[in-house]
Amino acid sequence: MRGAITIIQYNFNDIKRSIFIENVLLQIFNEEELTFNEIKGNSVSFKVKSSFSKDKINLALEKHGLKISSVDKNIFLIKETF
Repeated sequence: MRGAITIIQYNFNDIKRSIFIENVLLQIFNEEELTFNEIKGNSVSFKVKSSFSKDKINLALEKHGLKISSVDKNIFLIKETF
């Protein structure tokens, strides 16, 4: 990721889980790094501009049972690991 604008998105089935994931992202990134991008269908996406590597983000997400995986260049999907 290294400072490039990246999209992190996740699919949600319930609003509680969606709010949980959003709060986790807000714990990892500060307000200047994380910007709401769009809601499309059952998917929410954020623009992220951060110097954190994918591995570092996954390390932070791991304790919450989440992981990002690459979907396309600069687009990552959050998935549950359990």
